[in-house]
Parts: sequence; structure tokens; C-alpha cells
Amino acid sequence: MCRYNSGFFFRHPLLMKYAWYWRVEPDIDFYCSINYDPFTFMRENDKVYSFVISLPEYHSTIPTLWDTTKDFCRENPSFVAENNSLNFIVDNKKGWDGDYNGCHFWSNFEIASLDFWRSEPYIKYFDHLDKSGGFYYERWGDAPVFLCVSNTSNFRCTVWQQHCSCRRIRSTGLEM
Repeated sequence: MCRYNSGFFFRHPLLMKYAWYWRVEPDIDFYCSINYDPFTFMRENDKVYSFVISLPEYHSTIPTLWDTTKDFCRENPSFVAENNSLNFIVDNKKGWDGDYNGCHFWSNFEIASLDFWRSEPYIKYFDHLDKSGGFYYERWGDAPVFLCVSNTSNFRCTVWQQHCSCRRIRSTGLEM
């Protein structure tokens, strides 16, 4: 499931005619009314990925993901944004010399652009990860994979954190 969600679901023939998706898990409840179209909001505000919460990942499940990501970025510097959000996922503002802090976007409730995942930089990143074997020998999930790419990439976008209350959804983002 993790490998499929990281690199293949957006290539499924039934999804090719779509530009956006909204992932929800069974038995979720909305605690507020959503009185606007979140896809329109994201498109009009140049956002490609939204999440509700970020949680720490278990380092024991992804011991080589960060090093593999750094290798990819070194080999593909044109895909790395100069003004990225790297310090969101690396503690002590050490940048590429720092350790991944384990923070990841919880992907059980997300809205995103399928074109973001279908882009050349993401496909090359996924292929690099896939060849390294971490999906098989570790437990690389789509959540930490998506977080690593969205915080270092040269995609012209912002990530939107959804906060749902009874009155509004507030957007804050990581500028990339």
C-alpha cells in the first residue's frame, strides 16, 4: 500500500482524467460545514497539497529515507528550491547537514493536485526511492515521502494546512 500510494495511484487509468483528489478514510466525521470548494480554493491560491495534521514518524521504520532523499537532491540540484522549507523537517536549522526530525503530514485526510505527483521531478524522485529498496526493506510510507518532497522541491507551490472549526477553515502554508 505505501509504495502504491507513493508512486502509482495517481497513474491509475481511472484517475488520468482528474487533476485533484481528496483522500479520506472510512468513518470520518466533519465537525463543521465546508461552504466552499476546496479544489477551487487550492487552484486559485496556487496550492498543491493540503493536510490536517503533522505527526512524528517512527524513525525505526524509515532509517534510510532521509539519506536517500538527500542523495537524490544532490544528484538533481535543479529540483531543489533555493527558498525551501527544509528547516521544517530538520531540527536546529542545520539544513542538509541536519537529521530528519520525523515530522510528516498525516496523509489519511489530504487534498492534492494529481499533476504535482505526475510531474517529472516527483516521478524521478519516486523512481530513485523505489530503486533503493526502502519500500520493501523498511516501511517507507507515502506520508514521509510526500513531506520530504514537498519541503525541498522546486515546485512553485505552497502547502496548505487545513484547520477545521465550526466557523472557518484557516489556511497557513509552507512557502516553497
